[in-house]
Amino acid sequence: MTGPRRRDAGSGLALRAWCLDQGAYWLLYVVSVAAAVVHWRAGNEALAVLCALAVVLAVRSIMSAHRSGQGRAGPTG
Repeated sequence: MTGPRRRDAGSGLALRAWCLDQGAYWLLYVVSVAAAVVHWRAGNEALAVLCALAVVLAVRSIMSAHRSGQGRAGPTG
């Protein structure tokens, strides 16, 4: 037997999806920055440039999401 269902269970799911989406963008950004620095210091300039391009793409994705209103409204908007 299951307990009573919460009325806001759907919004909890939306919140989790929103957090995972935002976390994925920021993780890509942070990991790509670290990878670019590590590759640059190791002498792998080509891979450093590739990682830096991933940083630029991640930042542009984050900024475009915020400009289009996805980032401002949050999980319930």
